[in-house]
Amino acid sequence: LGPTDGCPHTFDVLHYAITLAIDIENETVSGSAMIRCVAEEPDLGSIDLDFAVLTVDSVRSPDSALAFIHDEEVLTVNLQPPCAMGDTFEIEVFYGGHPGNTGLDDMGGFYFLGVPKKAFQVGRKLGAVRPSMGRYLFPCWDWPCDKATAEYRITIPGVAQKVICNGVLEEVLIDSVANTATFYWVEDLPVATHRMALHAGRYAELVDSTYGWIRYYVYPRQVEDALVNFENVDIMVDALEQAFGPYPFEKCAYVAVSQADVGHQNCITYPAGAVTPTHINDWRVARGLACQWWGACVTIGDWRDVWLCESFKRYGEPLFVEYAYGPEAYHDYVYEDLMIHTFQDVDEHSPIYDPNFPGGHTIYEKGAVVLHMLRYVLGDSTFFATLWSYRHSYEYGNATTSDFQAVAEAVSALDLGWFFDEWIYDCGWPEYEYAWTAGGSPGAYEIDLVINQVQSVGPVFSMPVEIGITTVAGDTLLAVWADEQHEEYALTVADFPLEVVIDPNRNILQRSTEVPYAGVALQGAPVPRLAAAPNPSRGGVNIRYTMGEAGHVKMGIYDASGRLVASVFDGMKPARAGDIYWGGEYDSGAIAAPGIYFCRMTAGPVSESCRIVLLR
Repeated sequence: LGPTDGCPHTFDVLHYAITLAIDIENETVSGSAMIRCVAEEPDLGSIDLDFAVLTVDSVRSPDSALAFIHDEEVLTVNLQPPCAMGDTFEIEVFYGGHPGNTGLDDMGGFYFLGVPKKAFQVGRKLGAVRPSMGRYLFPCWDWPCDKATAEYRITIPGVAQKVICNGVLEEVLIDSVANTATFYWVEDLPVATHRMALHAGRYAELVDSTYGWIRYYVYPRQVEDALVNFENVDIMVDALEQAFGPYPFEKCAYVAVSQADVGHQNCITYPAGAVTPTHINDWRVARGLACQWWGACVTIGDWRDVWLCESFKRYGEPLFVEYAYGPEAYHDYVYEDLMIHTFQDVDEHSPIYDPNFPGGHTIYEKGAVVLHMLRYVLGDSTFFATLWSYRHSYEYGNATTSDFQAVAEAVSALDLGWFFDEWIYDCGWPEYEYAWTAGGSPGAYEIDLVINQVQSVGPVFSMPVEIGITTVAGDTLLAVWADEQHEEYALTVADFPLEVVIDPNRNILQRSTEVPYAGVALQGAPVPRLAAAPNPSRGGVNIRYTMGEAGHVKMGIYDASGRLVASVFDGMKPARAGDIYWGGEYDSGAIAAPGIYFCRMTAGPVSESCRIVLLR
């Protein structure tokens, strides 16, 4: 995308005043946009504004007409006289016509859609080379780094329709002679052009029963469905305020449109098809709300940093789930809705910063998982203190990835360059292959663990990795630091280990596979390997083993509590692969109950285990 192709630029926009008459039936607009700016270079003789499709009739300063050239999407205005650095100046552009857009696929621009027809602006299209789409509605400096206050005077035919924009509705003027209504909205807080919104059409207005500053504008036929669809918004507000700090604006509006889903500033464009009498779209509702903190309040300074909005708002979904339904639901959501989608859909070769495709899953699912991992690395208190501090430092302004990293390092007092280098600026994720064996005696069993990183994309990752160990006495959790392609660890547990799992709580975006042991073993010890098939089984299982060298072998079946329930073999075995059959019965002769069992094979001082699932 490039930095921002010209930001900072030769002038800074301070305020937009948009005055338009919208003819919804004929799909036209006419009016003007006053733009107040400050010069940021000496002898500023002209400015370039982004403006697409609509026709410019004239341009004026408060004192005189100004010469201009409108060439495709650039409006060049000559300033007379030139402005000195720091001077404030105003121009007003008069224009009209049929507004343009980028089509119905990954929408951006101004649309007339729906039955009955509605007019609305979609402020950004992430798949575009220039994602900001404000230029389809009004002349502007259409980059996220230039935020300004705004006001709208929008006139529409009839008195049964509504206009909804950013900010606060100051007044509605009804002209009974002309049969028109003019809505005056004022946004006193800075807004980026791609976060500016305008909706016009026939809407039913609902007020949230808990927070009166939240409004829902839906199709009249959707009122009953909307009462259910938006029922949990108050809980979402509570959840996200706890995580991110107080809600940053005076109002929040959800406005239904036939298509599009964009978190415009305090005026969320919401797809009408997602208004249902269920909570199946709670994730979408929470995502739009989270965008008010990350995207609207704290706005990216550069489109290469788009993850600072899209990843953060996606992460708002599991935070709502955690607040409403608990930590287990949170972890399930992160795994099932974020991690699995990352493995399936993400461009593994794309970094999160300056991604190959700015509208893809890399900045949504993978980026949200990266925030989940940063929380794991920092701990809850430091992570959320970082988010609060980051919001406070850059609210109503712009931030970049380096800004966010600096805040995280300041709050945590840690150097996090390693984390941002591998997860934000590089690509891929770790693919762990691990193997283990155990020896020792009660009270001091030693596990020899080998972890290899075998990914072909991305760096060798450095991460704290939790190791889940199932013993005959229960589960235990240890942690190691993995930062080499090949690592060997000696871990000690008090009770005999039955199973070892990498990252059991899914704190890391990784895929791990247990492989035959090939690491450090006790000198001279035979190294057995086990695999059961079929597994799961509804009857007996065939236990396939390999022996590193000949020796005495004992094999037993243990239930989930660690109790020996069946002795399968006790004798000598040669150094080769073989099979031992367990018929699914206890030593008592009873049929084994359905559940999880562990087969443990001991050869001399070392042993190996595998899990068996019995179904009946």
